[in-house]
Amino acid sequence: MKKRITFDKTADIGYIYVFNKDYKYTIKETEDLEANDLIALDIDKNNNIVGLEVFGDEAIYIKNNELSQMYKQIDDSYYFLLVDKPVKSSSIFLGIEFLFENEDYTNFIGYKILDNEKYKKEFLD
Repeated sequence: MKKRITFDKTADIGYIYVFNKDYKYTIKETEDLEANDLIALDIDKNNNIVGLEVFGDEAIYIKNNELSQMYKQIDDSYYFLLVDKPVKSSSIFLGIEFLFENEDYTNFIGYKILDNEKYKKEFLD
């Protein structure tokens, strides 16, 4: 299985794959997250976010991240958290809530799956 989180030191870009290898997709478009244009979202033909490109300073927590598991389940929700820090701002797009350490939507720390129908458990684990 390919790594779910990668970092290209030359380009200073991190990438997070939302789904596991069992989810088959073709990227339809890439769109910047409205709240922070250093995060670009790869979207498939089903209008699911399949991956996140995280650039420059926003990739600070991705660079040396060695997560033991991709998702944490808290109650009925699935979270992907790079670090355990308080969330001070968030932005919602296509059934995912993007979480930030600062009130100005900077220091990306992870995301929460809001739509469990679009982002089914069997494709997250």
